[in-house]
Amino acid sequence: YDSDELNAIAVELMAPLVMECRDAIDEGVVDSVDMADAACIFGIGFPAFRGGPVFWDDQRS
Repeated sequence: YDSDELNAIAVELMAPLVMECRDAIDEGVVDSVDMADAACIFGIGFPAFRGGPVFWDDQRS
């Protein structure tokens, strides 16, 4: 796989997690983007060096 293909795979795999985080923020389940990202880092082991799924998505856009 080349880097573009790997990036496309990562985006496809991350899309459901990012959307759920954004939905939780929009619905008031979580107070902020930072809290949603922290929950994923500490709760499910999202790599902290990526900053959280919403941060990751915002950085790639």
